[in-house]
Amino acid sequence: MTKRTLLGFGILMIGIFILVGCGQQTPQVNTTFAAPGNLVIKGIIYARSYQRSDDTATSYSSHTGAPIAGATVTLDGSYETKTTTTNANGEYVFENMRYGYYRMTVKKDGYQAEYDGISTANISGSIVTMDEFMNVHPIIRTLAPAPSSSIEASAVFVVTFNKAMDTSTVKPVLLPAGLRTFAAGDSVGLTCTWTSNDTVCTITPRSALLPNLNYRLYLTNTTGVFEDVKDKDGHVLAVRIGTSNGVLVEEDGNIIEDVNQYFMFKTNSGSLPGDPSNLTLSYAVGTTTEASYNRVFNTTGLALGWATPATGGPITGYNVYVAYGASGDYSKMNVNPISTNFYIMTTDGSGNDIIEVLYGAGATRDPVCSGGYPFLNDVCRFKVVALNGEGESATGATISGRDTLGPGVSTDHGASSTAWPIPGGLLSNGQSLPALTSGSDVYLFFTEPISAVVDATKVRIGTATGSSASITNNNSTPYTGGIWGTVNTRSIVKVTMSAGVVATNRITVEAGAVSDLSGNTNPLQNSALFVLQ
Repeated sequence: MTKRTLLGFGILMIGIFILVGCGQQTPQVNTTFAAPGNLVIKGIIYARSYQRSDDTATSYSSHTGAPIAGATVTLDGSYETKTTTTNANGEYVFENMRYGYYRMTVKKDGYQAEYDGISTANISGSIVTMDEFMNVHPIIRTLAPAPSSSIEASAVFVVTFNKAMDTSTVKPVLLPAGLRTFAAGDSVGLTCTWTSNDTVCTITPRSALLPNLNYRLYLTNTTGVFEDVKDKDGHVLAVRIGTSNGVLVEEDGNIIEDVNQYFMFKTNSGSLPGDPSNLTLSYAVGTTTEASYNRVFNTTGLALGWATPATGGPITGYNVYVAYGASGDYSKMNVNPISTNFYIMTTDGSGNDIIEVLYGAGATRDPVCSGGYPFLNDVCRFKVVALNGEGESATGATISGRDTLGPGVSTDHGASSTAWPIPGGLLSNGQSLPALTSGSDVYLFFTEPISAVVDATKVRIGTATGSSASITNNNSTPYTGGIWGTVNTRSIVKVTMSAGVVATNRITVEAGAVSDLSGNTNPLQNSALFVLQ
């Protein structure tokens, strides 16, 4: 604000008197200060408004308006306090003032109050001219409850402006804010009423607010700004205390100011929610409940579902936790589901990848080499808790899952030697897969990695058992591609036939010949898997 200050200089008056007495002269110096009482302080009070200087909300320029009649001007100084009122031309005058410093206050209903300081001259008869400018833009005088305070679920909001408002421009919106919301944009229905002079707006929610929840009160739509709110003269609301947007508040008196385009409140505490129930675990969103090796290791999703708690306080969301093993600690998944619909958990390296949640961002696990793979090397446990502002439900709902299907012998490599194996075919670990011939070794392909021990007595070629059986891609040398490109989804077992065995086209793998990484044994396989030449 422009402040005009006249600097005064004290007049030092020194009188020197020589006193003579009894033959001795004693000089003395007396110092006095003049205190003139006939100074004049005067000026004109003008209206000032701001108008947008371009199409943005950040650039405003000031404009001087007409003089303001009937404004109350007060000078409060060290020696005296005086008050006067501006005339029809906006003029004020104070006469017979003593020199010194005065605090000047200008007030009038419908304007922002103006505060300034004046230093006067101490020269007798001097005149100080001080013009001032009062902001015509409306302000919020009071807001109840106070911004950033705790409120009851039945709270009613009362906004008091300093002048009559264009009520059609005030369109309040009340939104829950932050992670505790049910859904983005889930606004609260409101009723808005005004006093007869259009200065006080009462905002009443049509339903009780949720406990322990943050709410934002906007005076207009959430994508607009406070400058959309106007008085009856078309002047926009001044509420900003920063310089980033719109018309600034100039008064430093009783006023409600904000920098966020909304006012924040928090409802008082309610009770904790109850626990979810009927927690289910399935593959993808279908009805399959079996967490088989291939479904877990190659899937892009597993699914949880649950029922809404029947007791306790309001629900504003859920937290999902996962743990590895029967006694491992729970780790929180990186989302907050807001419904009881199936919640998909990925295992493909995305932000909610179970492996990354358990072992850290970017972590990978191989069930054959490194172990620690949920569902395969051990059980995977889940917990779902309900959430509101008070915290989480006491216990939550839990469920665990593990691969329960035993490995099968793969038949997707063809039923004749012309389809598989490719003569001279190589695995990535250097093992050769020769063509099948009568009396040659036999290679069995299982649908998932198996343990290192194979019971050769349960592998029969024709009527005879193999004399030995070993895993060609064992735990230390996994099958990682070769003829088939999927990582660690098959195990290859080399069966060496006993001497003198006559090969037939029937290979039987009895139940229990092998077991997978979860300890599940294979079911009986009795098929014409390969034609031996």
